[in-house]
Amino acid sequence: MQKSKNVRIIGSGIHLPNMVRTSNELEDVLNLEHGWTEKRTGIKTRRVSGDCSLIDLYVNASVEAVRNASRRSVDHITICQDYSGREVGRVFGSVCDAMSNIGVETKNASFAMGFPHCAGYVSGLKNSFYELKNTKKENALVVGASKLFDCFNPVSPETSVLWGDGAGALVLSSQDAQEGLGLLYFKEITSPEQYFEFTHSEDGHPYVKMDGKGVYKFVIRNVPNLIRAGLSEASEEIGEDIGLDKISLFLFHQANKRMIQAVQEELGLPQDRFLINVDTLGNTGVASIPIAYHQARCDGRVRPGEYYVICGFGVGMQANMALIKA
Repeated sequence: MQKSKNVRIIGSGIHLPNMVRTSNELEDVLNLEHGWTEKRTGIKTRRVSGDCSLIDLYVNASVEAVRNASRRSVDHITICQDYSGREVGRVFGSVCDAMSNIGVETKNASFAMGFPHCAGYVSGLKNSFYELKNTKKENALVVGASKLFDCFNPVSPETSVLWGDGAGALVLSSQDAQEGLGLLYFKEITSPEQYFEFTHSEDGHPYVKMDGKGVYKFVIRNVPNLIRAGLSEASEEIGEDIGLDKISLFLFHQANKRMIQAVQEELGLPQDRFLINVDTLGNTGVASIPIAYHQARCDGRVRPGEYYVICGFGVGMQANMALIKA
């Protein structure tokens, strides 16, 4: 019988547009008081793509991640998308062309797309994880990109201040993955509750309707229990007691600083165990988790042999987590 393969993260990359918009600037446009956004969400600034296309975001993050991973081939590509995924049909071909330009083989690569919105990236990781674990494929790229700032619309000032643009990618590999390392366990919950609606104003411009209080209550009610249950189940499966105290860093979807802090308090953990970048990047949707992972890795906060939890939550409603040992 073939030995079960382990799958680990071997590279990461991001692309953040150069243009920065402050919350004060947006509040002037939306007739909100200065400080309104930061008080409720913690967001001070965000990146805005301007003329940078959605495909450029996907491609640039993918190229950086694959270069960082030092791999000569990619066997599977998972494309995670937000509402702004109207160009997503051309992403796979564009990413493959970019890989070819840097000498990376994708000729026989399979791909999967979808995995939408704020919980989508963890679902995309799970897709690539099982693609590598259960087949002869060895290297996978999981990329998410968001141009949610396209949904800036004065019709909905309370959601327009949330969004930022960006992209992030991780490279997974089953090559030379040591036993007990890598992606170890996934868990998710779903709910029929609907707190989001992507729609358009009379002029045809997109915007998001959202019941912010409903989302907040869903996250606080479900995410701490999801993490506790996930760690308990993982401990039983792995044969090692992995409690909250064993987790070096939590990498959450960056929806709202106040929301992340509320979950942190509910879990009874110190703030320094949670990476927060929503204050400077805004809510980058499906891209927020790989962006956070890349920043943590570059800052030396992803260390060999330590445990990490990534967690997504949002449209669906859905919440999901993955346990990682670097």
